[in-house]
Amino acid sequence: LEWLLLLALLPALGVPPRASWLLLPALVAAEAALALGTACLLAALAPRLRDLEQAWSLCLYALFFLTPVFYTTDVVGRNGPLMAALNPLAALIEAARSLLWGGAAPDLAPAFGLAAATALAGTAFFGRLERGGVERL
Repeated sequence: LEWLLLLALLPALGVPPRASWLLLPALVAAEAALALGTACLLAALAPRLRDLEQAWSLCLYALFFLTPVFYTTDVVGRNGPLMAALNPLAALIEAARSLLWGGAAPDLAPAFGLAAATALAGTAFFGRLERGGVERL
């Protein structure tokens, strides 16, 4: 719903519609695959690792500040590309920014590859470890 509102507002702000906007649903699907894989991995590990919730909270706190939502990785300095390489959300956000604002065509292969690998690994790991998870709770 937010994407539809954004796509309706952009022309009002003077940004002409672009054909690249048609790739945005693919980015949303990649983000959903990344979330699915991460959730399955954490759900499978949570009964075995009691402190996972605290460790994951720290990771999310770091990702909150290291994800380039209100800034680009260019303004970070020479460590910007390293930060983007270590952050799984950075590639998706940079690609969405480039598609929306008409920058250079982004290389979507790393973002899609990471999302697919995370989804496949997370669901496979969950399928293998979930059998004994209920008993451990």
